[in-house]
Amino acid sequence: AVLGADVDVQLAELRHLLAVLLAQQVDRLAPDDAGDRPVLGEQLGALALHADPALVRELGDVRLAPLVELTPAAAARLQATLLSWLRHQGGVAAVAAELHVHPQTVRYRLERLRERFGSALDDPDARFELELALRARTAQAR
Repeated sequence: AVLGADVDVQLAELRHLLAVLLAQQVDRLAPDDAGDRPVLGEQLGALALHADPALVRELGDVRLAPLVELTPAAAARLQATLLSWLRHQGGVAAVAAELHVHPQTVRYRLERLRERFGSALDDPDARFELELALRARTAQAR
């Protein structure tokens, strides 16, 4: 079952379609919340992120291309660091706590990321697209 808010009749068909989509993807969107009932209004961002998997995959391929040359383990570490850094708006201490590493390790990884991504890490649009791509890959990996 999917919960949603009351809406005007004009929006009922769209909300029903979104609720069906959410019900179909609930395990992929929030697998850790087994047993919790999804609330449509709380999952709109996740639905938008997964609306076109091919587009999101292409975005990831383009934005994360600087990591392609790395070993899978090294790329995964840098991707996790970059996603956490983006989510915590550059807060090294918060990133270190989330990743269970020393803050100096975060700084070292950020230097490696700067070497690979350059000015893209200072561009708000690029950071937005990087976060979208990383969140989608993280969700797919689950």
